[in-house]
Amino acid sequence: MNNKLVTNNLIPTTSPYSDALELPVSSSFSQDIVDWVWIELRDAADQTNIALSRSALLKRNGDVVDTDGYKPIVCDVPEGDYYLMVSHRNHLGVITANPINISCGTTVVDLKYDSSLLFGGINSLKELDYGDIGLYAGDYNGDGQIQNTDKNAVEPLRGLSGYNNADINMNGEVQNSDLNIFLSPNIGKGEQVMSNKLHAKRKKN
Repeated sequence: MNNKLVTNNLIPTTSPYSDALELPVSSSFSQDIVDWVWIELRDAADQTNIALSRSALLKRNGDVVDTDGYKPIVCDVPEGDYYLMVSHRNHLGVITANPINISCGTTVVDLKYDSSLLFGGINSLKELDYGDIGLYAGDYNGDGQIQNTDKNAVEPLRGLSGYNNADINMNGEVQNSDLNIFLSPNIGKGEQVMSNKLHAKRKKN
C-alpha cells in the first residue's frame, strides 16, 4: 500500500474516527504508516454488542498496530471469543466469519490471504496483487455501501488536495483516477454485509 499521506505530512495526529484518539505526545508517524483504521471486537453471541472499539494505525504491509506505530493493539476486554471488525473512512469494512479467541499475551489474526476467514468470503473483499486481499475502496459517505451517491459526491471535489475522504486512493489528491479506477468499479459492493454495520465510526463534523 502507498504511504503518500504520511510522506506528504497529511495524516492528522488525531484520529478521524469517533474516539478522536491522538498520537503520543512528541511522537510522529513512521514512514510505513498508511492511515488510521477503525477496529471493533464484538460479542461472540451477539454481534450488536461491541465490547471494544477504537482507532489504530495501518502499516504498508497490512499490519494494524497501536498509535506508536509498531506495538500490538491493547485489547482491554475479558478473555474469550470475539468477532473482529476492521474498517476505514472511505473503504468497506470486514468482519471475521467466526469468533476468534482473545487471550492473555499477543493474539495474532492474519486476514491478508484467506478470504474464508471473513464473513461474505471473496464477495466482501478486493483481490489484490500477489495473492493478498484488501478492503473495497469508495465508501465516501461512510454508510457501508459503495453507490452512485458516493460517485456523485466525489465528482465535484476533483482538484482538491489534502486529507479528504474523496481521495479514494489516498495519494493526497482528489482526481479522475479516484473515480474511474478506484470507486466506480466497486459500485454495488457492500449490500451483502450491510446489516452488519461494517463501517468506520467517523467523528461528526
